[in-house]
Amino acid sequence: MIIRIHRCTATREGNFQVFFDRKYLRVAFRITLHKDDEGVLHKIKQFFEDGNVEIHSNSCVYVIRNVDILMNKLIPVLEINPLRTIKYLDYLDFKKILILLYKVKTISLSEEDRDYAKLIIQGMNTGRKTTNSQFMEVVKQIQPMNNF
Repeated sequence: MIIRIHRCTATREGNFQVFFDRKYLRVAFRITLHKDDEGVLHKIKQFFEDGNVEIHSNSCVYVIRNVDILMNKLIPVLEINPLRTIKYLDYLDFKKILILLYKVKTISLSEEDRDYAKLIIQGMNTGRKTTNSQFMEVVKQIQPMNNF
């Protein structure tokens, strides 16, 4: 049940964030819901055994920032239950950054890794240049995966 809630929620109200904070590369996965749905976010937090639920005026946000949890818990859920919207392409970029951070075991990157991350970040979200028709070709090829 939790995975199904998460899959649906991630498509509509979730986002993948990758950004530099001074010289450190930061990542976060967020789900934002109306404050009346706070209980759903606490169930998701319980499922992932990590993250925070933050309450704002009319909304609440579940945030995971831990690279190990993102790699070992979130990524497998999203591989088994792939997103079917343009957000899937942001997920693929997010996963590339996570793999990088997981391999280097630090958020303070070498110049080469920083350049690689910047290139990926520039193409995410509003910077994406892929058209809807190009995306539909990618969606047709999406297959649930058990590993990555």
